Amino acid sequence: MYKVFIYNKELFVISNTDRVRFLGSISSVYDGHKNFSLWFDKFLKSPDKQAVVYAFNPMDVLDFLKKDGLRCIKAAGGIILNKQNEVLLIKRRGKWDLPKGKMDPGETHRETALREVEEECGVKCEILPKDIYVTYHTYKDKEKDVIKETFWYPMICENYDVLVPQLDEGITKLDFFDFATADEKLMNSFGNIVKLWAQFKIDRDEIISV
Repeated sequence: MYKVFIYNKELFVISNTDRVRFLGSISSVYDGHKNFSLWFDKFLKSPDKQAVVYAFNPMDVLDFLKKDGLRCIKAAGGIILNKQNEVLLIKRRGKWDLPKGKMDPGETHRETALREVEEECGVKCEILPKDIYVTYHTYKDKEKDVIKETFWYPMICENYDVLVPQLDEGITKLDFFDFATADEKLMNSFGNIVKLWAQFKIDRDEIISV
């Protein structure tokens, strides 16, 4: 299952309608029998529809979003822990966030994630051998719609003296926080970051309990 955040709407991309019951309150379902373009346009123009399920090949949906007037920007970042099991958060343009950035030509997702973390936070980290997370969200860039595909790598930062925010990227604060404090901070964040953090906590708890 994929989750795509289209402005203030949450869209679930699944391949099996049997999973709909696990997704909470769903206001509209695409089952593959309607005109997708017309249905999608109606969804975007309906402010009361906050969640949608597409019940066909998930990659077909993502491909549609990328080519339907949406420029795709690829990015990567990190969910960074220290030895005290605290998470590194940054405050960028008034919102709490996780460090990430766009891929440079020729880079792999891993290389981008490590570079962006070092540039935005002034620390070098090590990627953990855990699952990689992928988020999708849409936004406007110079009045044009774009979709951002971001690969997130769990990381460990064992040695750091001073955290240095990248001011020219709008980062004004950054620090390590325990999970409870991070929950409070991320109440002032973006929908895809909140969902990513919630899933990471579940996975982290399972790893610790083993």
